[in-house]
Amino acid sequence: TTTTTTTYIPPPPISKPNLVEMKRNRIKAQTLAGWIGGAVGCLVLFIPGAIIGAIAGNKITKHVMKQEERKAQEDYEYRMAQLNATIRESSNYHATKLQQL
Repeated sequence: TTTTTTTYIPPPPISKPNLVEMKRNRIKAQTLAGWIGGAVGCLVLFIPGAIIGAIAGNKITKHVMKQEERKAQEDYEYRMAQLNATIRESSNYHATKLQQL
């Protein structure tokens, strides 16, 4: 037969509340509450800021895009004009060559 011996572990003595520990815990809780409050405050200020930033960014982007489109259109028109002038010169050249024949 096997016998198992269990050692009796007495419960920890009930001591009066540790005031230093309680104070430390309260400070931790207050600090945490302060951080949470600060974060919430930042978000409250940040969200409208982000919305305003997004609207402003959108407007600026649209403005820049319009400028780019206008520039691209002018560039296209200039190139087409150059191409037409080249075609005209070329056809005039060939016409004069044909007339000489």
